[in-house]
Amino acid sequence: WSAVQQVAGRCNQLRANDPQLALLVNESKTVIDALLIIERRPTTVLDALPSATPTDAVLQTDDLYVLDNANDQVYRLTLTPNGRAIVAGSRQPIQAMRRGGIVNQFTVGDLIDIAWASDGAGLKQDSVITALDRNGVLVDCPPRFLQNCGAQQINTSTWVDPTAIAYWQGRLYVLDPAANQVWRYDPASGVFPNAPLEYFVGSARPDISQAVDFAIDTPGALYILYADGAMIKFASGQRQPFAYSNFPEAQPLAGTNSLFLNTSPTDLMMYITSRQARTIYQTTHAGTFAASFRPEDDDLFAALNDAVVDANRDMIYALSGNSILALERGR
Repeated sequence: WSAVQQVAGRCNQLRANDPQLALLVNESKTVIDALLIIERRPTTVLDALPSATPTDAVLQTDDLYVLDNANDQVYRLTLTPNGRAIVAGSRQPIQAMRRGGIVNQFTVGDLIDIAWASDGAGLKQDSVITALDRNGVLVDCPPRFLQNCGAQQINTSTWVDPTAIAYWQGRLYVLDPAANQVWRYDPASGVFPNAPLEYFVGSARPDISQAVDFAIDTPGALYILYADGAMIKFASGQRQPFAYSNFPEAQPLAGTNSLFLNTSPTDLMMYITSRQARTIYQTTHAGTFAASFRPEDDDLFAALNDAVVDANRDMIYALSGNSILALERGR
């Protein structure tokens, strides 16, 4: 059926818009989707950021925060009550979270990642959106007072090339594949004052040089996703059992880009994006396959970078190209 699609594509160049060819392509897509257990979902382009490359998303209630990696700028957008649109005029660049921004006399450089911090033990306050730049400047902003941001310089003496950040119980974690390490910063009196601690110690350290993303669950277990789709799990620095299961035989997990670990009690799932497969995979925290989602038009996922999920609205929000997309997760 994949060959049918390829031949039909070549024929379409000779007989554009032929209805019989369109029917054949649709039939082949339906068969392939059934074999690979792919669920097509209605997809809406919520917004398109001009000359941008949105790579990282954070969802907090009605607010969607997006990092534009091309211009090192973070935006906040507000979702409508049903989550299927953006409130008109709500897209707002966060001035403190941009290359060249100045906060507390710190000048912000190229941004690494953004993350939500519920516990602000090492920050100016709790429940803030944060961004970290390559010079170690950590900016935090309260969602309703984006002009009231704080910033601090964290110790970067051990860094090589960090790529992602996460928080757990007030601690800051930094994924640094090039250093083959996850750095942990412990809070004290509203800042992260000390050099980071190594998460992996001893002789049995894993090789995470090909890691692309990581996440931390509510009990504190750390999950690291590799570019080839592999995943490892650690708790208190010790490796834990983890294995994918029940994936369709013809659809192995490969070519992955990002990981979203949902800690909502109603949706204890992980969502893994694959630009290569133009797919968002859903698994349990134990790695059991649950679903795989694609838009009705595959081209919308041609430049897929990241995805976050709102279980209450039953929506998936994906970043692809310069666009922010909304997929209806349920039927």
